[in-house]
Amino acid sequence: MVTKGTRERLRLLIALARGRRGYTFTVADAERVGISRKTLAKIAGDPDGSMRIARFDRGVYQVIPDRQEDHYVAAWRKVGEDAIASHQTALALHNLSDVDPRAYEFTVPREHRGRKKSARFKLHTMTKRPKVVRVNGVPTTTPARTIVDCAYLGEQTEMAIAQALGRGMTTENELRAEARVRGRGVLETIDRALSVVDDYKAYV
Repeated sequence: MVTKGTRERLRLLIALARGRRGYTFTVADAERVGISRKTLAKIAGDPDGSMRIARFDRGVYQVIPDRQEDHYVAAWRKVGEDAIASHQTALALHNLSDVDPRAYEFTVPREHRGRKKSARFKLHTMTKRPKVVRVNGVPTTTPARTIVDCAYLGEQTEMAIAQALGRGMTTENELRAEARVRGRGVLETIDRALSVVDDYKAYV
């Protein structure tokens, strides 16, 4: 049973979380308002409780979100605010193609390449921070960079290119410029995908 005092502290915590994109808070946040790790775990483990919170990952909890994209915000906070959503996670955030990512993919600074996460996360490293855009509050690689990162996806890449071009999210020149940096093989892949863009007009 949750005491009146704990309930009031939980309301403060939930108000804090709702002020953030992702409706997330950490164990440290809870301890600062006087809720122990043990109490927090007990409340989150009660699916019928009136305080609708759930464990998102180690050390991170989430007020039950109303929108799917809040999961991406929570994942980003878990990895770290220096992380950038990329690859298939970025495709999903940009609503390009119909990929269903099996893991959250983020690009992190090279010095954090040893950062350990669960199987739900796939981390890539960068030597130079790429240009980013904010999508639903999450720093995300640009549509052009995202598509080139996912050039290996075949038909999904072709669909993403058609959608991005059709919605004015990028241009052929931007795609080729991003691909050129990766080398001849990637550039040829993007050129082939561009040559069949008309086949995907129905998906724009």
